[in-house]
Amino acid sequence: MPQISVVIPTHNRADELGRAIGSVRQQTFPDVEIVVVDDGSTNPGALSFLDTLSADVVLIRQAQAGPAAARNTGVRHAAGQFIFFLDSDDELAPECLAALFEALQRRPAEGFAYSLVRLAGSASGIIGSEPNFFECLFANRRPYAMLIGRSVFEAAGGYDEAMRLGNEDWEFNIRLGLAGYHGVRVDEPLLIYQIAESGLHQSVGVDNLAAARRYIERKHRDVFKLRALIDLWLRWRRVPSRRPLFAYLFLWAVSRLLTPEVYRACALMLARVRERRQAG
Repeated sequence: MPQISVVIPTHNRADELGRAIGSVRQQTFPDVEIVVVDDGSTNPGALSFLDTLSADVVLIRQAQAGPAAARNTGVRHAAGQFIFFLDSDDELAPECLAALFEALQRRPAEGFAYSLVRLAGSASGIIGSEPNFFECLFANRRPYAMLIGRSVFEAAGGYDEAMRLGNEDWEFNIRLGLAGYHGVRVDEPLLIYQIAESGLHQSVGVDNLAAARRYIERKHRDVFKLRALIDLWLRWRRVPSRRPLFAYLFLWAVSRLLTPEVYRACALMLARVRERRQAG
């Protein structure tokens, strides 16, 4: 029985999926299972590639149900005691799983382990996830690519399959944090994260993010009450924060006062400002 199962959800990808699988095969950790979940691919090239996968890959096919459902399906079919989630267009450094496994063995009470991220594609640089859990209520800044114990994943309830448009990792990480699991970070860039071209897809991303924010606030409405937010901020105030409390409370108030259409317009404007700054 493998110790680690790498679950890779995919939809209409071939070359990218091949690179992702190849990076898992190159891991220095000796006992790894690869589970690919095809979430209703229709592209002939992608289907042909899936048909040629070798026997070392467990291939599960399902009707398209979104990334959250695909990840949950992968866990149900995985044999490992630990699960690692990898998107089909991302890659791992060869030592990734070994380093995360060692870190989690040292601090099992943290529930999961993750690394710094090296950006590729239309962006470059190295980024890390936010250690301050209070901030994670307002932005998706904790990892999707994590090594997590199966028992912890199941206790948290898995991914919310109603979030079919993305950001399901954000909501899942909130539930992990509320259960007391905040992860141990390995300060090396062991995940290679592909950034898609901006522009045409930017408004779609903003729409999905705004919808996810509204869904999360409704689902966890007790956490997003003013008194609860302040209590949580007090618990985390000694951990470095990007912004002061009033900035987050302003965002909290704005999300309640603005209509979805106005909120979307403001978010898209800010995204374009950030893009211009990054472009220099």
